[in-house]
Amino acid sequence: MRVLQVNSTDLDGKNYNGYELHKALNQRGVSSEQMVFKKTSDEWTVIPYCTGHEQYINWEMKKREKQMGMCNLLEPFSNRIVNSVFFEKADVVHYHVIHNQVLSMTDLKRIMSLKPSVWTLHDLWAITGHCVHPLDCTQWKEGCKNCQELQDLYFPMEIDKAHDLWKIKKDLFGDLDADIIVATSWMERYLRESPITKNLKRIHRIPFGIDIEKYHSYDRSELCEKFGINPHNIVIGFRAEDFAVKGLKYINEALEKMKQFDNITILTVGAGRVSETVKRKYQTVELGWQPEDVLLKVLYLTDIFLMPSLAESFGLMAIEAMAAHCAVIVFEKTVLEDLVHSPDCGVAVPYCDAEALQRAIERLIEDPMERKARGEAGRRIVEENYRFDTYVERHIEVYQEVAERNKTKIREREKTLWDMQKGYKENRMRIEDKMKQIHSLKTKLNNLSNGKAQKIAIFCAGAYGRTAYKELYERLIKVDYVVDNNKEKWGDLRLDSSWMPPYNDVKCVGMDSLLQDKGNVLIIVSNKYPEGLVDDLKARGFQYIITKQELDVILRDIPGIGELNMMEPLEKLDFSSEEVQYLTRIFNKTIADICEYYETRIWRR
Repeated sequence: MRVLQVNSTDLDGKNYNGYELHKALNQRGVSSEQMVFKKTSDEWTVIPYCTGHEQYINWEMKKREKQMGMCNLLEPFSNRIVNSVFFEKADVVHYHVIHNQVLSMTDLKRIMSLKPSVWTLHDLWAITGHCVHPLDCTQWKEGCKNCQELQDLYFPMEIDKAHDLWKIKKDLFGDLDADIIVATSWMERYLRESPITKNLKRIHRIPFGIDIEKYHSYDRSELCEKFGINPHNIVIGFRAEDFAVKGLKYINEALEKMKQFDNITILTVGAGRVSETVKRKYQTVELGWQPEDVLLKVLYLTDIFLMPSLAESFGLMAIEAMAAHCAVIVFEKTVLEDLVHSPDCGVAVPYCDAEALQRAIERLIEDPMERKARGEAGRRIVEENYRFDTYVERHIEVYQEVAERNKTKIREREKTLWDMQKGYKENRMRIEDKMKQIHSLKTKLNNLSNGKAQKIAIFCAGAYGRTAYKELYERLIKVDYVVDNNKEKWGDLRLDSSWMPPYNDVKCVGMDSLLQDKGNVLIIVSNKYPEGLVDDLKARGFQYIITKQELDVILRDIPGIGELNMMEPLEKLDFSSEEVQYLTRIFNKTIADICEYYETRIWRR
């Protein structure tokens, strides 16, 4: 059997996004590949379907979507997946996190009709207008009208189109020809209650699994010495994150109000911070983010693990804490209440109630027998319900069931995946003309050195240099590095995230690196007063030099990707209408075709 896993990335969230599952399948004789929007691993069976330039274009589409409330409609590259040999050969296609720069909602139903399909719903996005965690909002049952959470953490929008998007999902997701996988009964209840997904027939519940053998005993005294903890102290651990849904606010309030104990250590991982009041009361060890091997040791040291999240799709860290014999405290009315098998194992306290959380912590501190009993019960529950081997085996069973059911139904692939209607050609030509203008810049820069400079460097890492880098990158011109005489600026040059995707940082180096490329580099001197720097570089023997001011003249009439203005104002359109969905598909195909043309015929010459 051949399985194709489809996800936005591979290593980030690898325990639940299909990456670890994909590797385990290959070890068990099931041939598996993973196609991702952004690849970060060296695994040869993981295939990226977009180039760096195309990721940047998609990122530009996300900005337009936010402005117009078009969440998960403008995804131009889905046909890269469908046209791949991996899709062609797959017996089953398993989709994971596909609402994050992977597939347009308007493509999903059609694509899932081409192959036997499995879709793991990792959160509640499929049943809401645009948010991932509706929390205590019930509008997802009624159409998401007048959304009060436009600035959702994951999919913010500047115009309220949540109802339009909810209607699209209701039209498209209600009769999907796919097997749905959820991790908990909590998630399944939401799907059964949603007007969007209530008619879905084939829902499988497969909890995520962990490698239990990793959670073994350590030398406690040695670990306590390493982290500076009194070995006789009771350790209260938690993930400290400033995201509101992680509940750090309630942890701080509970620990601040808790009565004084002399034998308590607070131990945290994550980027958030424990309040100063808590630090004054108790020994506090804040480790920040740590690799898996350190996290295992942290959990082994922890006696009471706090996870009062306001919303989780699963809550893998609670399972990991239970595997390490921790007594776990969570909030009621969340998926975690079911996950930790409250009240028999974990402790669930009223939702968003810091005082109840405080009382539960105090009770476990004062009752070592209950603490131990809950820790041992947690370990047993993990062994019985959350083994990684079981998780993989259950997926293989679903794949076999899906393949068997669909083997006589697999349709011939469509000869044409996209409709080509009147007006498409004119739209494509308009955008192609502007892309050619952008490409002409490469020729102009190349002519400055008569084709001899194979690299581009920006001299000076200040505001002028950063602006030059931005303007060139927006025109798809690669800058190899930035040079500065100030040693404090050397290394990774973090750029302004308001316009630059985080995956395109550039190195800042010293003059020695530039000297190694003498005769092979075009230098762009980016300084308010460049004359002295230009003279110095010429004295050092550099031949190909241009100032930022001269570059500005060249760039004046060449648009950047962000200036193509490819979409007309859409604020007044109904995104759920069949006509607008059709135009969206045409637009996505236009962008994908143009990018493929330039990647294969022009940029690689």
